[in-house]
Amino acid sequence: HVEPIRRYGPARIAEQVRILLLAEKLRVECLVIEGMALQRETLAFSERIIRATHMVIVNVREDHAETMGFGRASVAETIALALPERGHVFFSREAEKDLRAIVEKKGLAYTSDEDAAIAIAKAERAARSTCPAGT
Repeated sequence: HVEPIRRYGPARIAEQVRILLLAEKLRVECLVIEGMALQRETLAFSERIIRATHMVIVNVREDHAETMGFGRASVAETIALALPERGHVFFSREAEKDLRAIVEKKGLAYTSDEDAAIAIAKAERAARSTCPAGT
């Protein structure tokens, strides 16, 4: 089932909640969803409601300094709040430099690839392998 998202303004966590409620109504067994949260408080909350089994991180950039902090280390620590409790993290080499130690400390499995597109493709294959056939 594919349904377009109608957005009336900036992305918000409320959008994720609506998508999760729709997924529950449709009895969806697998869902791919983009993280919307940027602030420390909302990142942790977002992971609690999504409970991801796979996560892809393609970069740790300082483009949201006002909400994620200044410097790559601060941005990485903020992103880490959204890491799944259990599961597999896929990241590009760019993101690995900043997140590997955090992911290892949490005891999460991870895969790192030179290119973000390869990391995304591997995550997609892994997620599909855990979903029932045909989803």
